[in-house]
Amino acid sequence: SVQAIAREREFGTYDELMALPMRHWEILLGKSVPAFCVGLFNGMLYVVMIPLVSDVPFNGSLLPMLAAIMAFSLAITGIGLAISTVSQNQQQAFLGGFLVIVPLMLLSGYASPVDGMPRWLQLVAAVDPLSHMLTVSHALFLKGLPASAVLPEVVPILGVAIAALALALALMRMRHE
Repeated sequence: SVQAIAREREFGTYDELMALPMRHWEILLGKSVPAFCVGLFNGMLYVVMIPLVSDVPFNGSLLPMLAAIMAFSLAITGIGLAISTVSQNQQQAFLGGFLVIVPLMLLSGYASPVDGMPRWLQLVAAVDPLSHMLTVSHALFLKGLPASAVLPEVVPILGVAIAALALALALMRMRHE
């Protein structure tokens, strides 16, 4: 999704896309559905494959995991679309994605614990959807926690998703005017 709108600009089809009798949110929806579906498929594929390929059992419930994967996929899609709307070409979109995704990974707690980071970075990590997705994954794979303990982690991911999609829509409207 990070290259969805930038690709249209680079190929010269952006103006044609904007001339369609569609609202901006409908265009963004059309650009986000494929990326969302790929993210959902990949996430569920990993949930199925991890216990089969490794010795890590899935101890939790699939429904909260599906909810978390859906929210996470939506958040990442929204972030990608927001980056894509401000990019002039695919190279800028790729570099913009890299500029955002690498810090999100570093601040997620994947490489080093969030508790060991300075307080201001902990606040940034609290907004990181990957940080919450890792918490959900640990809770369901390793600890087998119930949905009531996991679903509060999905709320911040949904918040980022809504904010990112709203930003992408606002940026698209601004650029079109």
